[in-house]
Amino acid sequence: MNRLIVVGAIFIVLTASGGILAYLAYVDTIYALERANALFSRAETAGFAEGVVLYMDSGRKFLPTEGNPVWIFPTDKTNFRLINNDLNELLERGRMLQKLPRNSDGYQQGMDDLRGRIKTIQIQVSEAAPFLYASLPHILTSLAWTILLLGFISYLSRRKGESAPLDYSGT
Repeated sequence: MNRLIVVGAIFIVLTASGGILAYLAYVDTIYALERANALFSRAETAGFAEGVVLYMDSGRKFLPTEGNPVWIFPTDKTNFRLINNDLNELLERGRMLQKLPRNSDGYQQGMDDLRGRIKTIQIQVSEAAPFLYASLPHILTSLAWTILLLGFISYLSRRKGESAPLDYSGT
């Protein structure tokens, strides 16, 4: 088999595997948080407490239940355990609002309060997203892939130099 075809195939496999790894990391972290935030946005704009509860409960399933993705100087804003505690509290308050008459002042005030707190949770999830993508497993996987690719390129450059030695005889 032609050496150039083998080298090209290895390069394509390495490049494709890097793309696939990046895609899977994105889907596992950023996309899941974006889906949660999209559902929280729907909850924020829901007209009635039933919709708020439905969308918030659906969005909560895409969030990690524990941990703080910020490595250096973590804060409570990006702590997923606390975010989930806030979501549970909001869901409980939303279920309590469902029992009130929709045209009452208490219902409207409760809905306004829920919407404001949902917005805060959306901001917290958005702030945590980049740190979750830059987690230790993702960094180590990227580092291993980069080392493999650089090693392959280095191997190719050494082999290229061996295949066509320079003639210094002066003729």
